[in-house]
Amino acid sequence: MHLVLRLHRGLRRRPRALTMLRAGQAVPRFGTALGRGITVGELEMAALSCGLTGLANRMRFTGEVKRLLAAGDALAVVTVGIVGFRRISNTFGYDIANQLVVAVSRILEDDLTDGVRLVARLEEDTFALLLEGEMVPRAEALAQKVASVLSGPVKLTSMSVELRVRAGVGISDASLRAEEGPTLLRWAEMALTRAADTISGHAVYDADVDRALRRRLLLMGEVRQALDHEDFEMWFQPKLELASGRVVGAEALIRWQHRELGFIPPDEFISLAESAGMISEISEQVVEMVVAARRKLTLVHPAAASLEIALNLSPTDLLDVGLPARLQRRVEAAGLPTAMLGVEVTEEAVMTEWDMVIGVLSDLAERGFPIYLDDFGTGYSSLSYLRRLPATALKIDRSFVQHLAGDASDLTIVRSTIDLAHDLGMEVVAEGVEDQESYDLLREFHCDLAQGFHMGRPMPLDDFGAWLGDADRLRALLGHETSAPVEPEGTVTPVEGVLQDPVSPGRRI
Repeated sequence: MHLVLRLHRGLRRRPRALTMLRAGQAVPRFGTALGRGITVGELEMAALSCGLTGLANRMRFTGEVKRLLAAGDALAVVTVGIVGFRRISNTFGYDIANQLVVAVSRILEDDLTDGVRLVARLEEDTFALLLEGEMVPRAEALAQKVASVLSGPVKLTSMSVELRVRAGVGISDASLRAEEGPTLLRWAEMALTRAADTISGHAVYDADVDRALRRRLLLMGEVRQALDHEDFEMWFQPKLELASGRVVGAEALIRWQHRELGFIPPDEFISLAESAGMISEISEQVVEMVVAARRKLTLVHPAAASLEIALNLSPTDLLDVGLPARLQRRVEAAGLPTAMLGVEVTEEAVMTEWDMVIGVLSDLAERGFPIYLDDFGTGYSSLSYLRRLPATALKIDRSFVQHLAGDASDLTIVRSTIDLAHDLGMEVVAEGVEDQESYDLLREFHCDLAQGFHMGRPMPLDDFGAWLGDADRLRALLGHETSAPVEPEGTVTPVEGVLQDPVSPGRRI
């Protein structure tokens, strides 16, 4: 789910309780407080409240859960977390981050009153709702309502800026036989951690969540070790020019073969690296590996001298204003032109903090790096931002291409996207090309480049080098004119996908 933030002047509401205890202020000493007219009751309330928002704090929330459990009441705990809060705080400062916290607390307190006994702020970016009685079976419905309520504009005090962050929701209830308040709350927080990996954005604590989080904790340390031991490797999936059938580049995809656990999907370990603050280190290793691979390809296979290799950048990378200069220095130190290293970014990453990201992308473009807008059509596509984006090409998401020949709607979308991109001066890459009919249709629509299993799966560097040696035969098999002989029927060829990837490409970096 996504939380759209619109920041405006003069719209801040003061917290309704204990405004004298602001974030960063110390609680007054007992004697001094009484001397200033602060009552014992106010001091007790201060100890159980969040000074910034006036909501209950963890201590008060846990105490209320324990009391209701002891009374045998039916209850459930719903946790709500703002994903990307640390990035917002680092980018815009504590004041904006605190305004966001206050605004979200007001929404949770004012708009979700039905069946909610207590709202608390547990941590800087995490809230909790206590449900009781007949509301408990509807906890999942409340999670969906939270998503709906937080999907609209949130008004804050400050400059006019629009941000997009994601929120997750975790659920646990007393039917799981939690005997103590902290246990029920901890389960909801564990479900919240799991929610970040779900499509719906919410998760209910159960045995599967417990197993998944145990694996997550195990892998968190393993990712650190993999970084230190340089266990990650890059695989390469070719990109073909549809007009000629020639190989013009490849996308670099990170892979991790764990010594004991086997293949770890990129979706799994990249999200871990992001949450643990290790994604920038992984990106640095990726750059080193891709540049080294690009040099090796040129030395081993002269035909690769003109190939462009593209790597994927994370949302965190796109907030690093020093990235473009570092990339340029690294590429030029290897004796390569910047045009030989492309960068791929998703729509979601671009829209996270638009103004900062567009500055970094513009800097990359000015230095000669090709820029690809990845997974186009699945995020926040709009003409207003597309015309301002310094992109070299759009990559049509595989979901529109995989069934191109059999779906009239996909045909229309793909053809219109190609025309739109060309009108804006961009090239188009079609991802997920898995059959000859789709390949031929894309040629007919004047799509520029194609990428997919039909031409070549992701493969290790050495296999990619060998694959390049078969490129002429592949062109013939794809229906292009070539002087290379076509192998007899029944012979295994690259186009039949003999280089198997242990998993579909999944998330890229």
